[in-house]
Amino acid sequence: MKTLLMSTVLTILVLSFCGCAVVSKDLRVQSDPSLSYSQVKIDPIHYAGEIVIWGGYIIENQAGQDLTRLVVLQAPLAFNQEPKSRDASRGRYIALADHYLDPEVYSKDRPVTIAGTIADQTQSLKDDAYGAYPVVRILEIHLWDKPLDEN
Repeated sequence: MKTLLMSTVLTILVLSFCGCAVVSKDLRVQSDPSLSYSQVKIDPIHYAGEIVIWGGYIIENQAGQDLTRLVVLQAPLAFNQEPKSRDASRGRYIALADHYLDPEVYSKDRPVTIAGTIADQTQSLKDDAYGAYPVVRILEIHLWDKPLDEN
């Protein structure tokens, strides 16, 4: 009886943790979790083609009919792949989607988790002192609900 109870609890815990990830298993397996935003920021061209899973907060959505460019404030991810505090940010990146992401939905300050491929280029924004941004081509994106005090 005790063994049955322990295996049931263990099964529930495993299923709980497996169900928390918002990025597909396929991309989680292909990504390199040891490849940090800080490493890529230093030399993004060196990591071109690598798959990463990054989080952050949308700063700006520049949506076009066939391409959307999100400027994202990077934030580390929690165990469930939700972005942690923006205070822990190491910088900004650009996320490119090859389709339209509605600016009313993918709006400023919304938390996102993005799985994508590091591009072989960087982009600078006009009149921005920040410099060149690493670029990620979006393969999957998960939009989180705003915290209740922001709705």
